[in-house]
Amino acid sequence: MNITHIKTVAFALSAAIAGLAGGLYSALLGFVAPESFNLEQMVLMKIMAVVGGLGTMLGSVIGPTLVIVLQEQLRESQGWLEIIFGATLIAFVLFVPKGIAPLLLRLLGHGPQVETVEVNSQTRRANAQATT
Repeated sequence: MNITHIKTVAFALSAAIAGLAGGLYSALLGFVAPESFNLEQMVLMKIMAVVGGLGTMLGSVIGPTLVIVLQEQLRESQGWLEIIFGATLIAFVLFVPKGIAPLLLRLLGHGPQVETVEVNSQTRRANAQATT
C-alpha cells in the first residue's frame, strides 16, 4: 500500500469537493466577491471545526450543527454572539482540544479502548535483566 498515493488521492478528492461546494455557493449567490468571505465567516468555520473535532466524520456533522443552533438561539442578542463564540473557541482549545465528537464517542464506549497494565518493580527488574 502506497501511503503517498493514498494521501494524494485524499487531497485531490477533498479539493474536488471544496471546488464543487464553491461552485454551488456561487450559483446560489449569483456572484462571488472577496467580500463574501470576511473574517466573521472564517472564524465561524474555524469554530465549527474545533468544536466538532478535527479528524472525525462525526465531528464534521456535530460541530456545524451545534454552532448553527447556538447562532440561531443568539440571533436577538447580536452583541453577545461574538463574545460567546470567542469564549467557546477558547474553552474548546484549552479543555477539549480534540473536539466534542471524540469525547462523545469515548463516553458512549465507542472510542479507542486503552488497557492499563500494572507493572511492579520486580517485573521491571526481570524485564531489564532479560534484555541485557
